[in-house]
Formats: sequence, C-alpha cells, structure tokens
Amino acid sequence: MVAIQNRRITFISSERAAIEEQEEIMRADPTLLSWKEEIIGFLTDRLEFENQKDAKVRRKESRFVMIDEELYKHNFSQPFLKCLTPEEGNYVLREIHEGMCGNHLGGKALAGKSLRQGFFWPTMLRDAHELVRRCRTCIEHVNVNHQPATLMQSLESPCPFDQWGLNLVRPFPQATG
Repeated sequence: MVAIQNRRITFISSERAAIEEQEEIMRADPTLLSWKEEIIGFLTDRLEFENQKDAKVRRKESRFVMIDEELYKHNFSQPFLKCLTPEEGNYVLREIHEGMCGNHLGGKALAGKSLRQGFFWPTMLRDAHELVRRCRTCIEHVNVNHQPATLMQSLESPCPFDQWGLNLVRPFPQATG
C-alpha cells in the first residue's frame, strides 16, 4: 500500500459565476395567434384585422365552420374534417405511423391517411414527411436504391488486348473406357 502524506487542494474563489446564464434567444409572443385561433376569432366575430392579412383570413374563413366549440373544415367529397393544432396533428401522425396498427407509411401516404381519418391542419404534409424522415424503423428497413448516382462512363484501357490471353493446347488424349 502506498501512503499519501502531502496532499494539497487549491481553492479559488471568484466574485462572478464560472458559468454565465444565457439570455433567451426567442421569446414567445402572446399576441401571435395560432392558425385555428385566427379563424375561430373571425367566425365568432371577436377579431378584426385592418391589413392585407384580413382578406386572406376572410377567404379561408368561408371553408370552416364551428360545431360545438370545435373548428371543422368543409371538404367537397368527404365529411367535415376536424381541425387540429400542429401538436395534436403530430400525435395523430405518430399513432397512425407507429401505433397498434401502424404500417410505417411514407410521408404522402401518411398525410393522406390522416386526412381520410377526418383530421386537418395546414402543415400536415410537411409534418408527415418530417416524421417519416426521423423514424428509426423506416430508416433501417428502407429499400436501397441500386442505381448509380451518376451516368456510367466507360473506362478506356491504354493497351486494350492486354487483358485477354490465348491458351494454345494440343488435342486432348483419348480416355480409355
């Protein structure tokens, strides 16, 4: 066993903190409304805009309806689509993609399936592609593309006939039997 006899510990104190607190980079603005809140505000006549955004939201407003305090979107060939926030939409996408009966669809098919299930939010297709791009199982089992990345180019040999040889043999002897 080795005994340690002279042991020194240096203690340095400072007035300022060793790790400075970082400032917030982005603060959430409570005046910004989600896409649903904007349309709900117009439908219930609680919001009024005076700028160009007003006309855009008013055009969108005609495609939506409020039923029992829930926002629904009109669709020509399907029943009303329930409008979701992006957070709720991501939950729906994960359930369809990875849930009990999930079959790990591609982005466009996943967005279409959630639309057929009766849900809508504006960033549906982008969110579906992002979810599929990050899915670990989809990454592991994706079909590999065997096509070359660029057009194939022929290689020219400086001595074209060096790669071939000629083997001259005599006639084979007759086998007995």
